[in-house]
Amino acid sequence: MLSLNKKGDTGVSTLIIFIAMVLVAAVAALVLIQTITNLQSQATQTTSEASEQISTALLVTKITGHVDASKTSVDYLRITAKLAPGSRGIDLNNLLVNYSDSNTLKPGVRWLNSIALDNAESTFTAAFDAIATRPSDKFYAVRFLGKDDSYSATKIMENDQIEIWYNSPDANVSINAQIALTPVNGTDVPVTYKIPVSLIGNYAQVYPSVVQ
Repeated sequence: MLSLNKKGDTGVSTLIIFIAMVLVAAVAALVLIQTITNLQSQATQTTSEASEQISTALLVTKITGHVDASKTSVDYLRITAKLAPGSRGIDLNNLLVNYSDSNTLKPGVRWLNSIALDNAESTFTAAFDAIATRPSDKFYAVRFLGKDDSYSATKIMENDQIEIWYNSPDANVSINAQIALTPVNGTDVPVTYKIPVSLIGNYAQVYPSVVQ
């Protein structure tokens, strides 16, 4: 009988060890599954954020320069732009204008919303002109084209066409310059243009270039 009890004790011990091994394996498998799930979720989120950042952009379709009184330079730009295909909306508070030419570099210019309260071109122009003569100022203002005069918004959405009025450095004729509209969480699409040799009238189209 004593021998049978010893065998029984051994069998119980073996069973306990076996159960413990099964539990350890189950816990390890659960941890592994959770780890894989978390990594997959993080990878999906990273991919989504990267995709959004790449696709979020503004495309410049036209740039017109305001000709100064001397007819020798352009003192501010009117930049027509729209969202790139597939781009999500862009908050104007998170949109920077970067300007550069052979003589000047002006990065990170931000939206000045204090003069963007009236979408009517006449009152908008008057408000912009009143402060655009300050050479030390770095700002841009925005009009939404094709909207009511009273229209006001802080975000560019699909099908919107905007006109950015940018207080640029004086750019003399024949100078090459580059402008980039850069969302804080997005991609910029730089545009290079050249000031025409002959400046006639109040405005001159600088992009796309016009054959003179």
